[in-house]
Amino acid sequence: MAGPKQSGLSTTTLYLIATVVFLVGCALTFFTGTEHPEGWTALQVALLHVAKEIGFALIVAAVVWMVFEQLAARHEQAIWNARIESISENVFYGVLRRQIPAGVLHVANRLALTQSLLRKNFRYDIRLLDPEEGGSAEYLELRVKARYQLSNVSDIVAKHSLKGHLPEPTSKGPRGKVKFHHVEVRLRKGASDGTPAELVDKANASLKPDGNRIAFDIGEFAVEPEDTLSCELEYSLIKSSEDTDLIRTHLPAEALTVSIKDETKKQFLIQALSIHDRDVISAKNDVEQGSYEYQINDYLLPHQGMLLWWKPRK
Repeated sequence: MAGPKQSGLSTTTLYLIATVVFLVGCALTFFTGTEHPEGWTALQVALLHVAKEIGFALIVAAVVWMVFEQLAARHEQAIWNARIESISENVFYGVLRRQIPAGVLHVANRLALTQSLLRKNFRYDIRLLDPEEGGSAEYLELRVKARYQLSNVSDIVAKHSLKGHLPEPTSKGPRGKVKFHHVEVRLRKGASDGTPAELVDKANASLKPDGNRIAFDIGEFAVEPEDTLSCELEYSLIKSSEDTDLIRTHLPAEALTVSIKDETKKQFLIQALSIHDRDVISAKNDVEQGSYEYQINDYLLPHQGMLLWWKPRK
């Protein structure tokens, strides 16, 4: 948001005038820079030099004006940004009747108010599986399917980096088991950014050890204003038989649903803890069938989510 211009002419018109002046100056400098023909009078030579100096002066004037205008515009924008921030603080006080510290407002802006992407239909489906034949009973396999949609709620192109980390057991446990099985990324208004097979290959090729985690980087995807990016990931990893798993969002999200299906022989006790001011809702739970579903039916800020915990039944 910028303040009103004091001049009656628009910025575009002023820049157009400056461009014309610059071009006229260049033309005068170019055409008067050649040697004058023999036989010219002293007056003609003097006028030639005057025209050349005028052309050079026009070039300098146009350049100086454009540089000055840029600096003035930045200064004016900084003043208006400061005014907007002050107004925002006053608005919060006027509405909430609270003197909210500037640091809190900065955090709110960074985490929510200035975000361009909103996560919708955010869901994790997790299957607990016995380890492969010959594998240690101290571990189990998680087959995870993550799905969500990202809506661009801004008026500019937003970019989504599809990268992160997946956990891996310590050096005593089975390592190198993290693997992507399916990756699909598509835009509502555009074509898919690569076929699922291509994206799976790219995801698996990007896997790199990072301590007790595995880093992956599938790429960056552009989302036009009012467009929606749909993402679906399916991968497997190894966890201890008594362990936790943290599921959280790095973008504002409408809600979060996590379903767990226990398909192991020993069967597990499973619980979920909300990392949010709203408690987890247990829905459609059937302990005997090893089927669980947990929900946070409220908006989540970045880094909020759900902590899962499990251990074998005694």
